[in-house]
Amino acid sequence: MLHHKLFILSMLTLLLFSCNKANDSNVHKYEKRVGVKYGPNDRNVLDLFLPKDRNTKDTKVFVWIHGGAWSDGDKSEFKHIQPFLDTTLNSYAFVSLNYRLFNANTNANRFPAQEEDIQLAMEFIYSKLSEWKVSENVVIAGASAGGHLALLQAFKHNQSGLIKAGIAYYPPTELVSYFPANLLSIAVLHGILNGNPNQRPEEYFQASPVNFITAESVPTLFFHGTADDVVPIQQSELLKEKLEEHNVPYDHIYFEGAGHAFSSQEAQETVRRIRDFLNLQGL
Repeated sequence: MLHHKLFILSMLTLLLFSCNKANDSNVHKYEKRVGVKYGPNDRNVLDLFLPKDRNTKDTKVFVWIHGGAWSDGDKSEFKHIQPFLDTTLNSYAFVSLNYRLFNANTNANRFPAQEEDIQLAMEFIYSKLSEWKVSENVVIAGASAGGHLALLQAFKHNQSGLIKAGIAYYPPTELVSYFPANLLSIAVLHGILNGNPNQRPEEYFQASPVNFITAESVPTLFFHGTADDVVPIQQSELLKEKLEEHNVPYDHIYFEGAGHAFSSQEAQETVRRIRDFLNLQGL
C-alpha cells in the first residue's frame, strides 16, 4: 500500500507541467549529456543540458531535484519542465539529478542519504563549472521532496556561496509539524527518519530546512496550493515566517484551491514568476 501511495505521489509531481503542451524546439540548442556520474552509487547520476553558445560570464546554472517522497521518482521528471524554462531562462544551463531513494521494504537509504547525495552532487557541479564553461551563479530548485532537498541544501550547506537562489514547489519545510499531516507523511517520515519526532528529535531538526535560515540565507521563491492535502500549505507558511523573521528576500504564490499539482495556467504562472524573481536577483 505504501509503495502504491508513493507511486501516486510521484505521478502528481509529474503533473506539474505534463498536463500542458510546450514548444520543445529549443532543446536543439543544448549539448546534452545523460547519466553523468557524480558519486559512487548507481543513483549518483545527473543529466546535463549545456547551451551551445554558453560562456563563463553569462551562462547561469539551474539545478532541478525531482520529487517522490524521498522514495520514488527520477531525474527524467525534468523533461516535463524544461520546455517551459527554455522559453523564459534563455541564459541558463540545466542539471537534473538523481539521488538514493529510501526503500520502505528494506529500510535501505534512510535519511540523510538523500541530503548527502545532494551535497555530493553540488560539490561535483562546483568542480565542473570551469570545464563546462558556465558561471558560478547557480540556482537550485525542486518539487515536493525535491523542493525540501533544494531548500535544505540552500540553507544548510551553502558555505561556498555557490547557490544564489532557492526555488521550491509545495515543499515540506519543518518535519515535526509535517509528520502528522496525513497517513503518507506519517508512514514515510517514520520510515526515512527511523521513528517519530519524539523518538528522533535531532534527526527531525537536522532534516528541516527552516531550522537553518539565517540573515545570510539566499533569496527564496516558493509555490503552494491552498488545498494541498499531501504537503499542507502550512509548510510554506512556516517557511514564509522564518524568511521574514530573518529579513531574507523572498516571493511566493499561493494558488487558491490547488492541490499537490498545478493546472496548466498555474504552472505557466510559476515559470513567469521564476523569470521575474531571478531577474530581480540579478540572475
